[in-house]
Order: sequence, then structure tokens, then C-alpha cells
Amino acid sequence: MGYIKKQWILALIVGQSEGRQELDKFIQENTKFFTKSQEMTNGYTNYVMYWDGSKEGWDSSNMGDVIRGKFIRLLNGVEGATIYEITDDEHRDNPEINKRWICPKQYKSLLKVGSKEDESR
Repeated sequence: MGYIKKQWILALIVGQSEGRQELDKFIQENTKFFTKSQEMTNGYTNYVMYWDGSKEGWDSSNMGDVIRGKFIRLLNGVEGATIYEITDDEHRDNPEINKRWICPKQYKSLLKVGSKEDESR
């Protein structure tokens, strides 16, 4: 039953961004699935979530999906996080790579320039 679908999440976070403490606690509670680098030059830290190693539909795969979902939700709450999602399975010729950047608060006002909100000022 099931097929093998490999999924990895890689994240790059700068400094002590808001939301990082909750993320670090979650990583410590689920060390089987994660690696976290020591803080590197300029305050960057890398996080990697491994593939759970099982077939889709197995209990271990379902648990991996739950943990992956929570990891992504936590990353979405960390300002300035860069998130890469890599997926590969027997139905793909090449892995699929998706990248997202969580905009820091200090830059969000720049995204609204030219919007109706900006015109009302």
C-alpha cells in the first residue's frame, strides 16, 4: 500500500527573529526529524526537516505529515525566514522545489506603496 514520496523542508533564519523560540522548542521535541545548524556568520541559522522514510498512507508517513505541517506553520510565523520545500516521488522526472520568503515587519509597509491604503495618506 502507498508509494514513496520524499519531502524535505530547508529553512534559513536570520538572527533572533520573532517566533524563533517556539520553533526551536518544537525542533528540540522532535529531534528525530530535524537538524539545526549553529548560528553562522551574520546570524544565519539553517534548519532541515528530513523525509520520514516511509510510504504514503503508513502511520509513520502520516505522523511525518503532521510534524511537517506544524513546522511550516511555525516557520510562517518567523520574520525573514526563507523556506524551501523539496518534493520527489516516483511520478516525477525531477524534484519539485518551492521557495517562500516571510517578509519582515519593517518591510511590509514597502509592499503597500501604490495601493489604495497608500493613496489615502
